[in-house]
Amino acid sequence: MKDKISVIIPTYNRAHILKDALECVLRQTYPNWECIIIDDGSTDHSERLIKEYAIIDNRFKFIKRPLSRNKGAATCRNIGLENATGDYIQFLDSDDILATNKFEIQIELLKNEDLNAIATCRYGIMKTMQGNPKILYGLASFRNFENPHNLLKTLALSFSYFPLHVFLIPKLIIEKAGMWNEHLSVNDDGEYFSRVILNSSKIKFCNNTFAVYRMGAGNRITTQIMEDEGVKSYIESWNLIERNIAKKMGINNHIYVRAAKTNMYNRLLSENSPLVTKYSSFFKDRWTNPTYFITLVINKVRTILMVSSKIFYFDLQPK
Repeated sequence: MKDKISVIIPTYNRAHILKDALECVLRQTYPNWECIIIDDGSTDHSERLIKEYAIIDNRFKFIKRPLSRNKGAATCRNIGLENATGDYIQFLDSDDILATNKFEIQIELLKNEDLNAIATCRYGIMKTMQGNPKILYGLASFRNFENPHNLLKTLALSFSYFPLHVFLIPKLIIEKAGMWNEHLSVNDDGEYFSRVILNSSKIKFCNNTFAVYRMGAGNRITTQIMEDEGVKSYIESWNLIERNIAKKMGINNHIYVRAAKTNMYNRLLSENSPLVTKYSSFFKDRWTNPTYFITLVINKVRTILMVSSKIFYFDLQPK
């Protein structure tokens, strides 16, 4: 039997867009998967839609978050992990999309690796509810990393990120990384995937498949991060990341954390937010302005040289 992939999708009032996520799983060229959809208390027709897919294909599993559990995507993902029976875990948000060959390509890439290796791939951005995504090429993070810790450094220096659904993760690493932090309202995904990366042995990059991050679908955190509670959660998440890096790597004030401090500091400063002063102790170890701007300029030059001429539009079903 081929390795099984457990897809975990939390959802809340996304019936208008959830079908695209379910369809991209249904059309995967790799057949051995289960898809666990955890509803976070939707009041639209999400439940009916999910149950329709479960009738069409019994690989779809519907779970309603118990009222006794905390509300939120992190809790729903934990419920998904508790019920997953696969050898690999694929996280997917209910408004995002996967290329139909993603499972097949990434499983093939990982089959000769040890179970501590994870797979990534290219990703794209869809800025409207419909239409073709813009798939990115040439980012500094689009490569293999024999030392996964270098991915964190690369993400910091290139001012970039990986959406959570680019990853395919062996269950063994999930068990080492632990469960999602249900108390974080902001950057829970960043905190969680830092643990995944820190517990992996290497990162294998797939150039011939991709994931799509959809913007503007609603229900995403927007202004919350700029409010007191959002900034407080952001700081808590990065303090956790910093402790995890120090524990695993023996490095304090890692460049990955300093970059995050700098980004939030500059964002708050640009809006004249009093939170800059309130949380000054957190920001004191950020990059200095010269370091920040020099790094920013170097990254922009690199982007112009390596990325701008290599951005294309792709069908969601690559041949």
